[in-house]
Amino acid sequence: RWNEMVRIKTAVLRYVQACEIDGKEPPMPLCDLFGGDRRMSYFAEQNVVGSLLMDGEAIDRIAAFLEPEMFTSELLGRVYLEYLRGYENGYPVNLVTVRERLCGDKMPESVVAESLKECVSVTVTSAQIKSYAEAVRDDYKAAQVGKLLSGTRVTAAGV
Repeated sequence: RWNEMVRIKTAVLRYVQACEIDGKEPPMPLCDLFGGDRRMSYFAEQNVVGSLLMDGEAIDRIAAFLEPEMFTSELLGRVYLEYLRGYENGYPVNLVTVRERLCGDKMPESVVAESLKECVSVTVTSAQIKSYAEAVRDDYKAAQVGKLLSGTRVTAAGV
């Protein structure tokens, strides 16, 4: 957590300094500083879903801190939501129930099936689900900070 805070503080400082230099545009948009490249987040999302498909009980290790809206992929967020609902309401969730629920919600079965297959194929083990879920959460938080800061006008006179 400390390293993340230092990284954010350093990035903000560089951005502010760039804005103060002769009124020039900053060298990069804030979204590039904070979660601009979300490909790693998508990989982590795939591993979270793949882990759940391998071991549905792994949800108990991440349900307390990971929310469906933290996913960049709507489909993977919906899969996670199904597992979360099952966990919170005490009913089992598996590949069959996920496919049934998602395919009925305007999502083509072929897209759902291919996405779930890809999640399982990139996931080696469910043992690291907590680390992947933390990466998804941290990327989401960084993106939120980026959105907040990109709406803030910074000048030499202040914010």
